[in-house]
Amino acid sequence: MELLWAIGRTAGVIGGGLLLNCIRSMFGNHAGAFGTSDQAHAAGSVGRSDVAQKDRDQDQDQDQDDQEQEDQDQDQDQDQDDEGGDFGGDDTDNA
Repeated sequence: MELLWAIGRTAGVIGGGLLLNCIRSMFGNHAGAFGTSDQAHAAGSVGRSDVAQKDRDQDQDQDQDDQEQEDQDQDQDQDQDDEGGDFGGDDTDNA
């Protein structure tokens, strides 16, 4: 008899927990069956935001490297122009 009472009590606790979770989800707190999903979601969001921040940092570093390379190329082009290595422009002699 005690076994049946214990089984009934356990079923009542589990059923009550499920009912409580259903009521919570109706009010917007989307809890899982064995705990709140808000905690797991928050931990996952932090991980994703860290990865996104690293990607943004890498993109910014790459953009900076590209800009430095472009500046170097422009400086070299200017040096060639100053030395008469310009392949475009007019054919007049400035002597």
